[in-house]
Amino acid sequence: MTIRPRTLAQGRYSLEAEVGVGGMGSVFRAMDHRDDTVRAIKLLSPGLARSTTVRERFRREAEILARLEHPRIVRVHAFEDEGGVAYLVMDYVDGGSLKDWVVRNGPMPPRLACRVLGDVCSALAATHAAGIVHRDVKPANVLIAPDATCRVVDFGIARLDTPSNLTRQGVKMGTIGFMAPEQQVSAHDVDHRADIYGVGALLYALLTGSIPDNMEQALEQHYDLLPEPVAYLITKATFPLPQQRYPDVATLGAVLERATERLPPIPARTPPLYEPVHSATASQVTGPTIVFED
Repeated sequence: MTIRPRTLAQGRYSLEAEVGVGGMGSVFRAMDHRDDTVRAIKLLSPGLARSTTVRERFRREAEILARLEHPRIVRVHAFEDEGGVAYLVMDYVDGGSLKDWVVRNGPMPPRLACRVLGDVCSALAATHAAGIVHRDVKPANVLIAPDATCRVVDFGIARLDTPSNLTRQGVKMGTIGFMAPEQQVSAHDVDHRADIYGVGALLYALLTGSIPDNMEQALEQHYDLLPEPVAYLITKATFPLPQQRYPDVATLGAVLERATERLPPIPARTPPLYEPVHSATASQVTGPTIVFED
């Protein structure tokens, strides 16, 4: 059995509760005693920490997030590697993830789902402007803040526009159901249009509460069941070829905004988007991220 440290940085951080588990490790709610602030600490799994490649990828996640200052992206404050323990110190967002919301409440009303996607598009526009492709857009990687806005998190498999040997040709990285076809072949050369596919798949998942194995077939079977303004949007965002999709997330966001205006109001009985989640089911970083080779 692996024994987790109770404190980090010579007692500065106290780990209070595990709030999420992901492909790279676990996330804890922690107290920063220097300024009495609650933080989220993403702790690299001890088994993975033995890999120099994984540790470098973890460090690069901090580097990537240091380049991003945006209100819709979870901020990383520090990366530390002490005594064989590697971790990121992040803002703590206590509303759980979109995945948690759908698990609790079922499919999301279309107008609310489109409003949520507006926040995601805003975050990704800043991400792409910085030369970064997220490569893992999914419900578990979008957190809900107290002001009912959403924050994109988990850049652990993001791609920088700078040379790196961390992602080789033919390596698949991402989450089944949200990976663009070209990313399923190789994550090495994908561009921002892979994230556009992820946004379309994310919207489908919010509206239906399901993740299709094959998006093209799922849309053929359920197109008429989706609200007309967003059915075409999802279809175009998830076209098999990158050049068939929206050219950028700014364009997608504008189409999304126009579609939202044509949707019915959010039903009064809809649960609030933000509900504080303090249990171990909260998803600071969750979901089966896959990294495997042919």
